[in-house]
Amino acid sequence: MRRIIVLGGLGFFGAAAVERLQMDGVASLRASRRATADLQVNVEEMASLRGALREGDVVIDTVGPFQDRTTALVEAALEIGFDLIDIADSLAYVTKLYELQEQIDASGIRVLTACSSLSAVSAAMVRLSGIEDPIRVTEVLLPATRYTANPGSGGSLLRSVGHPIRVLREGRLVNRTGWSEARTVRLPSPIGTVRGYLCESPDAVTLPRIWPRIGTVEFYVDTRVPGFNAVFALAARWRSIRRLVAWLQPA
Repeated sequence: MRRIIVLGGLGFFGAAAVERLQMDGVASLRASRRATADLQVNVEEMASLRGALREGDVVIDTVGPFQDRTTALVEAALEIGFDLIDIADSLAYVTKLYELQEQIDASGIRVLTACSSLSAVSAAMVRLSGIEDPIRVTEVLLPATRYTANPGSGGSLLRSVGHPIRVLREGRLVNRTGWSEARTVRLPSPIGTVRGYLCESPDAVTLPRIWPRIGTVEFYVDTRVPGFNAVFALAARWRSIRRLVAWLQPA
């Protein structure tokens, strides 16, 4: 039997992956830097990766923030020979993995990146739309429940607010400031009208690999919390407010 290793298995997203596997009757090992994990491993240290992972393993990577990650894990996968699935939400990180595609193909391993629920659902919706040759995708994310209020999601969102981001427009990745542009969208009842703010998404590079004629991918977020959109809009303009929001984020 191949081992299934969930990196970050003691965190929010990793625990969700472990639980989902258990529901399907599949055992997995929870890997983390913590001593209480089934397997201790640091995803940024090659010696740790070599000591913990084996050829033939299936590794699920949930260790964020991916904006701060290097390619150490995929380099270890190439060296050791294990398959890798990640839930990366960072355009820069996904781009770095795509730059290693030739090596990945030659090695015979499988690397599936940007497999977060967000990117998976957006790609599925494009496919299910029946539009065979799409040219534009506009996404609006509405956090629907308190379940989404977790450090991983909050931290990822704040990586866009007020920071340089890249957006695919008319076939080119252009630089913008996160949360500096807004768009009003009318959705079916009971949601109604929402106002989303521009953020970065790896879909800007993943979707055109599937549908090459897609030239524009824009990703907007509406926090759905009274006052938060305005606070983040101020944070996008002033660093001092951005620092305050980051300090208050755990609450």
